[in-house]
Amino acid sequence: MNPSPAFSAQNGQAVLSTQSRFFQSLPFDHEAIDLNVDDFEFMIAKKIIGPANIYAVRNGGRVSGEQLVDPSDTLDLDLVVRMLKGAASLVFTGLQHVLPRVGRLADRVSDECGYAVQANAYLTPKEARALPIHVDPYPVFVIQLDGHKHWSYAAAPAQPADRQASLTPGAALYLPAQTLHQARCSDHFSLHLTLGIRTDLDAGPDRSVRGAMTEVLSAAT
Repeated sequence: MNPSPAFSAQNGQAVLSTQSRFFQSLPFDHEAIDLNVDDFEFMIAKKIIGPANIYAVRNGGRVSGEQLVDPSDTLDLDLVVRMLKGAASLVFTGLQHVLPRVGRLADRVSDECGYAVQANAYLTPKEARALPIHVDPYPVFVIQLDGHKHWSYAAAPAQPADRQASLTPGAALYLPAQTLHQARCSDHFSLHLTLGIRTDLDAGPDRSVRGAMTEVLSAAT
């Protein structure tokens, strides 16, 4: 296989550009990754995203969507803004069920991998981080939508998080299951989308997620 120059991999990690042949080969509306902070503000204001699909988190501490509502059970925008000013991140969950264009992207990746795909987004203010260093039990693609974010991650499971990557809009990072990682903002906010390949939910196909992605890349070259 001769992958696109926009694709690079080291010890299980893959750093991709959303302009790479991998992403261009997927038959989904490319607007699925053309989202920014203004879009999410609009979706909150229009109640497209509600309490069931949002929570706040700061250094691992969580505030549920039910705690972010006003007496009319509508998201309290003033409270949400105060949370952001207090260095909390907003997490938008299950976007594959909320936004059709993200749902199409999740479905296409699911078709390639043979596993369910969960799409979440994280809005983090500057000088903040959502979660302490941790692992996920399933592989994750991180796609930077708006702003900038710095990642520390391990080269492989059971290794220290001594690799570094700074993502800007249009960049993506692949994290295999059980890989230590942590993300933080410095002097700029960040909005990123995660595609969780839910290998923890069922046995799935007799091939690796990485193998499925390699097939897509190979077919696109």
